[in-house]
Amino acid sequence: MAARLAAYVYVTNPETRVVEGIGPDDEVPDWAARLITNPEAWDGDAPDLDDEPEPTEDADPEPPPRGGRGSSAEAWRAYAAAVGVEVAPDAERDDVIDAVAAAGKRID
Repeated sequence: MAARLAAYVYVTNPETRVVEGIGPDDEVPDWAARLITNPEAWDGDAPDLDDEPEPTEDADPEPPPRGGRGSSAEAWRAYAAAVGVEVAPDAERDDVIDAVAAAGKRID
């Protein structure tokens, strides 16, 4: 028998980035079961998911904010590196954002 939830839980689907509610009478997809780590959420034992999911091709990290806390040039340089965009180590934030955008990566 498949693992069953004890109550409704809400998890963000990593592919669609949409929050989904899953309840006790629903079949729990593998991606959601991996994200539900609280043992109290399960009615009995949590499912045994030994294999790791394959990374998706568009698994780029979230871009930093464009203003305010967390929007430093350093944060943007780290994001550029993570999405494969080369920038100068001392590039200014706006220059990094422009380079990332020109490479077709997310800057929202």
